[in-house]
Amino acid sequence: MTRLFFADNTVLINFALLDRMELLGRLANGCAAWTAAIRRECRASADALDNDQLRGAAAIFGTPVRMTEPRTMREALTLLEQMREPHDPADKHRGEAETIALIAVEHAGSLFVTDDAEARIRAQERGIRSVSTCQLLRLAIRIGALTAQDAWASVCELRRRGRTLHDSPREESNYMQWCRAA
Repeated sequence: MTRLFFADNTVLINFALLDRMELLGRLANGCAAWTAAIRRECRASADALDNDQLRGAAAIFGTPVRMTEPRTMREALTLLEQMREPHDPADKHRGEAETIALIAVEHAGSLFVTDDAEARIRAQERGIRSVSTCQLLRLAIRIGALTAQDAWASVCELRRRGRTLHDSPREESNYMQWCRAA
């Protein structure tokens, strides 16, 4: 079973801002996973944004996945040191580092879900495939959960709110073509 490991809360926030956490749960289809660090991030964001959609994320993700292999823990610590800047808080990048290590060592074949371009590069350097908000919206079109027009409206709304979407075409006609190409 391919699991969707959420490496940070960028995609969670996007779906919550769109009031589409139910859709995210449907897309994950019981295969969503997160670490305790991401659960903490999500709770903090839910409070900061006063967003009930984010407060309900645990219903989709359940109990955080734990690192069980010593090699996973070593890999996570190594990654964390590589990703941190000198004055970063102790937990900065912890979710991304733990998630990459978990997929690389214990959950091969799982997908890395994030809109963080740097985190995606780190995962891809280890042969881990990543998925973004826009790719999940495109999947929603494919399974008939959204129309292409609704997905485009969602992309526009997220951009209006200042959210970064690296892999979505900026023009509507290009977006529609990108969706059809999936």
